[in-house]
Order: sequence, then C-alpha cells, then structure tokens
Amino acid sequence: PSAGCRTGSAAAQAPAGIDARMAWTAAASLCCRLVRAAPVRRRARRRTLCSAARSTDAVDREYADLNLRPLYPNRGHHLRIRQHVNPLSALFVEPTEPPEWTEVFEDPLLPLMVDIGCGSGRFLVWLAKNSGERRNYLGLEIRQKLVERTQFWVTELGLRNV
Repeated sequence: PSAGCRTGSAAAQAPAGIDARMAWTAAASLCCRLVRAAPVRRRARRRTLCSAARSTDAVDREYADLNLRPLYPNRGHHLRIRQHVNPLSALFVEPTEPPEWTEVFEDPLLPLMVDIGCGSGRFLVWLAKNSGERRNYLGLEIRQKLVERTQFWVTELGLRNV
C-alpha cells in the first residue's frame, strides 16, 4: 500500500468541502482513494393521466377485436361504475333463485366455465367469441351496471352461450 493510504473508520469519512458528487471507495480493502461519481440526473416530471383515465383505452385496445366501442349503450358518455360495492349490504343478503338454464343458454348441457367477479365481462365475451371449444360461460358480478352493460353486449353480438 502507498504511504498516503489510511485504513479503518477514518478512511470512510470524506474531508470537509468535498464535492457531493465524490465518493470514497475501498481498493482491495487496504487502501482508499477518492473517485468522482457520475452526476445524478433528475428526470423532469411529466404530466401523466391518472391510471383510471388510461385504463379504458388500454382495455379497449386489448379487446379491440370484439369491436365493443360502438356497442356502448351510452355512446359518448362515460359510464360511472363504483369501484367497490359492499358485498355484505342488505341487497345481497337474500339468496336469489337459480334461473331456468334452458332460457339462459342455447345448450345447457355443455360444460360451464364460471368467472366469479367478472367485472366488465369483456374477458367472458372474448372467450365466448374466440374459444374453439363448445361450452357455456357464466359471469358472476355484484355491480349491476356492469352486468347490464355486459348483457347488452352479449345481446348485440348474438352470443347464446354467455
């Protein structure tokens, strides 16, 4: 080691007045030397849209082959959907009667794929249109506006297995 090197805790302290971009590094754990670190560049903050404003376009692009945009029941208006619905509210306390499956599906004997908490229902509609397998698709969702919109899409697309 050279005569100017120091070891121990004194080597870890930088002399006063040293530029903030300089840092101490250990060379072979015996000798310390002063090295210039690259200047830190700060990214300029860009104005970004909130994720909710971007998500509808992203979802539309993901399911573009369904061509659901012209089928929106309230074309030109944003459909306001509550993000959270209390599943313990009085509305959901009483069980509902099961439907007559022959009225729901064209062939109720086909295998059934169930999506619990299906949200917008786009994935079920996409599966029903693009799946090569013959089966029925059932989406369960507690937000009524989403259910109504999905039922509208299913009717407009002429799907009999959703």
